[in-house]
Amino acid sequence: MDKEIKAFKAFQATMFACEDDANRAFEKLTQNFLLLESIDKKIVTHKRYKKRGKPKKNQEPDFYEYSIESNYSFKIESYHQTLKNLYLQKMKLCKINLKFYIIIMK
Repeated sequence: MDKEIKAFKAFQATMFACEDDANRAFEKLTQNFLLLESIDKKIVTHKRYKKRGKPKKNQEPDFYEYSIESNYSFKIESYHQTLKNLYLQKMKLCKINLKFYIIIMK
C-alpha cells in the first residue's frame, strides 16, 4: 500500500514533454495498482523559459512541460483483503513462535 502511494506521489512530480507521454505513463502506472484508484485526473501545463529569472512582460515560453495532478482513493474490497491477509500472516507467525517457545520450554 505504501509503495503505491509513494509511486503515485512521485509520478505527480514528474514532468513530460507532451500530453500523450503523460497519459501513457499514467495509464501504465495505474494498471499495476491493486489498492488505489485514480479520481479527478487533470493534465497541467507548465511554461518553461531557457533563461533564469523572471520572464519579460508578454514573453512567450520557450517550451512547455506537462504533469498530471490527480487524487486517489482506496479500492475498498482489495484494501480489506490485503489487511486480512496481513493479519493472517501475523497470526501464523505468532503461532509458529508460540509452538517454538513451547518446544523449548519442555
